[in-house]
Amino acid sequence: MERPSSEQELVKLGGGGEGGGGGGCGSGRKSTGGRTLPRPPSYSDSFFFMPTLDTSPYIPLGGGEVTTVVISKSRGAGQIWMIRGLSFTLHLCLIGIFETLFFFLFISKSEDTGIQGTIQNYVQGVLTSCRGWSANETAIVSDILSMFMNASQINASAESARGRRALANKMLEIQGWLYVCGMMGLLVVGGIGARVNQMKVPWRRIIIENIIMVALLGVYEFTFFKTIIYNYQSLTVEELNGNIVQQLQGTCGVLL
Repeated sequence: MERPSSEQELVKLGGGGEGGGGGGCGSGRKSTGGRTLPRPPSYSDSFFFMPTLDTSPYIPLGGGEVTTVVISKSRGAGQIWMIRGLSFTLHLCLIGIFETLFFFLFISKSEDTGIQGTIQNYVQGVLTSCRGWSANETAIVSDILSMFMNASQINASAESARGRRALANKMLEIQGWLYVCGMMGLLVVGGIGARVNQMKVPWRRIIIENIIMVALLGVYEFTFFKTIIYNYQSLTVEELNGNIVQQLQGTCGVLL
């Protein structure tokens, strides 16, 4: 539909006009001298707002090439579970590192110190008094003790037991680090799988969050150990002495 020029005569809406009578309002056109005039344009006509392709101001970019805008898809269920799995695996890996270091560098040494302290309480009195013994008293006590124990065998057994204990604890430490390596292997495999499937993993956020959580957990465990576990009152020397006497009385019939 072409827009009428200023030279064309516009008919009045509702007008009876010449030769057209009441048809001007119904048909939108008026006949004058054998010539039909177009109706006046309306602002609702689409040509005021929808230009034709020839008059469109749109100019394709790149010499007629259409630029395609790719809208990223939302995360699917598979990607969400992949991110959760990687985060959980990294968390276990960091926990394994912390627990292995914390136990073998701190807790194990504390337990050894506690046992040595208990033994020291038993022999401290003897060690204090034996310095004032005479040679005859020392010989008599040595003969009595030799009836119940062989010092050479005991020392050899102690050295052998110390070596076995050190080896066993070393194997336990290696086993702990193998657990950590296993978690790291799962993390690497999961990361490769996410890469192959073109899943975007927020590694920076995952690493920072897990480091913060494990650090807070480490502070809590260290505080709990120092204030609760380390101060726990275990069996006292007096209770152990009473237990020994009771067993000797019940089994050997001595010290009655």
